[in-house]
Amino acid sequence: ITRAQDTHYWSPSYGPGGFLAPGATIANNGDSGVFFYNPALLAFSRKSAASISGTIYQYQRTKIKNGAGTGLNLVSSGGSIIPQMISNTISLQLKKRPVTFGYALLHEPVMDFTTSQRKDAQINALSDSYSPGAETFVGQYTAQNSIDETAGLLSAAVQLSPSWSVGFTIDG
Repeated sequence: ITRAQDTHYWSPSYGPGGFLAPGATIANNGDSGVFFYNPALLAFSRKSAASISGTIYQYQRTKIKNGAGTGLNLVSSGGSIIPQMISNTISLQLKKRPVTFGYALLHEPVMDFTTSQRKDAQINALSDSYSPGAETFVGQYTAQNSIDETAGLLSAAVQLSPSWSVGFTIDG
């Protein structure tokens, strides 16, 4: 089975064009997102170049209502600086056809959640059969979950004519 332009075709924001208008960057806009969106365009690149493109910052706030029990919400917030794509292209001007190779490291942050909830109270926490009345109760719940997607890409493209090219990308 061979697949092209699979499931993440329209959503990631790799490169400046993809950040502002994901899905509109399949045209030759000259940015580093060409690795991901349309590798055949690498063939029209006549220079070897390295680039870093990314989000300057991210702020995330998550609230889970009643996450640690009734009336005990879990809230997490935080900011970070996140690079999204580091890439390099190598253009070879061969006698028959120009060939361009490229490699990239992509990073897509999905979620970063850290929270803590504590309850100090006088409640009837134990059975009255062996501890009648209210007890001093101290309970704490902490949770952390971080999910990031990182992928490496290898690309190659060949120019077939002044207006036609073919390219492929392998990622893992």
